[in-house]
Amino acid sequence: MKSKIIILTLFGMLLFVSFSFAVEQQPADTSSPQAFIAQDIFEFEKVVDGIPVIHDFIIKNKGDAPLIIKKVQTG
Repeated sequence: MKSKIIILTLFGMLLFVSFSFAVEQQPADTSSPQAFIAQDIFEFEKVVDGIPVIHDFIIKNKGDAPLIIKKVQTG
């Protein structure tokens, strides 16, 4: 059982390092839209059923091209 946990942990670390390396190797292209969201998750306090709740997410475009948001989903 311990060996399976160690193998899964090492595999997860390998995937994380591989993904991090791949992201760092991509050159920054400022001629395209680059969405920046400082807070992409918000946890509401307890909510009474039927009462609407609102939270604003601020999205900044740090690229040079227009940022077009076509689809938004709640989680």
